[in-house]
Amino acid sequence: PCAPSSFSGACVTFTNPMYCSLNAEYMGLVKVTQAPEKLEGARGQVFWECKAGDASGTCVFSLTEAQKDTFTLGGTYEVRNAAVKMVRGRIRVTVDKWGKIAPAEGEIEVNEAESGNISAVEYEMVPNR
Repeated sequence: PCAPSSFSGACVTFTNPMYCSLNAEYMGLVKVTQAPEKLEGARGQVFWECKAGDASGTCVFSLTEAQKDTFTLGGTYEVRNAAVKMVRGRIRVTVDKWGKIAPAEGEIEVNEAESGNISAVEYEMVPNR
């Protein structure tokens, strides 16, 4: 459902139950399943992307140069105050200066199936009706 009628932006309605369930006890633990790779943005900025996830699925994390050395392949990390950004219709998770990436103890199970990769789904803005 959308916000009050004074809201003029677009509303997103998820119909897939995978994206509708929220877990209030989620601790933010992810395991890196793909090593960070260097990319260059449209305006010449350099950033790194890697795939990480948990038992519910995976997504692409966009990292700064300082963060890229933190995420190592196969490592388990606690991610706090992360934000979701839409990049060309796809979801990317970023951790800015208010967030934190810290190594975590133990191993977690990861759903590496492509059907569980939320960043593989392309979204488009649909005007309000």
